[in-house]
Amino acid sequence: MKNLVWISALLVGCGGGSENAPPPENGHEVADPYAEGGGEQTPPDDQGGGSAESPPAGPASVMIKAVMGGTEVAARVRVLDGDRVVAEGQAPLSAQMTAGTYTFTAEISDAALLVDTPTVRNEDVTVAAGGPRDVTIQIPRAQVRLKVVRGGREIRNPEITLMHQGSTEAVYRFHPGAQHISISPGRYEADVKMGTQVIHVQGITFMDGATQDIPIEINN
Repeated sequence: MKNLVWISALLVGCGGGSENAPPPENGHEVADPYAEGGGEQTPPDDQGGGSAESPPAGPASVMIKAVMGGTEVAARVRVLDGDRVVAEGQAPLSAQMTAGTYTFTAEISDAALLVDTPTVRNEDVTVAAGGPRDVTIQIPRAQVRLKVVRGGREIRNPEITLMHQGSTEAVYRFHPGAQHISISPGRYEADVKMGTQVIHVQGITFMDGATQDIPIEINN
């Protein structure tokens, strides 16, 4: 039987201060970076994209890299002009194109890097003529270790199914252990299976760049 209840998930951060949201500035509420769950991740564009003016025409050369936690990682990268694929291949990828504004994507297919194997998009990236120039696609990552606690005691060998907030599609199903898992940051829900009982948990947040220990408190 599956119990649909709201369970409070207590987040305890370890290592680094990125777990806590910044205080409101000038009396205004700070926007929630994880208000929308699921789908492709779109980190801030650090390539100076989004310019209202078109760059000067001419051939351009770029070296596309995928970076996670300051280290280059394996990823399938693509350059898109609307729906048209301009270039694609394994990062690092050298690509030639006409100067203009493009979308760059990086697809992680190795679950050892990120268990949810996401596709990251950098939109409205301006590529100037000349080069070669580096285009770096930053891959967001959270490192989390979950445990299920009931009545102050840790539950042995529960099965946890993670899904993005508001979705019923499973992102990752596992039995929590001693190691942290690497996963895309964001808001999640979970089904926690203990024997024949399934408890639905809401309000789980994985913070970008953080290493977190997250006890899930079951109160019934």
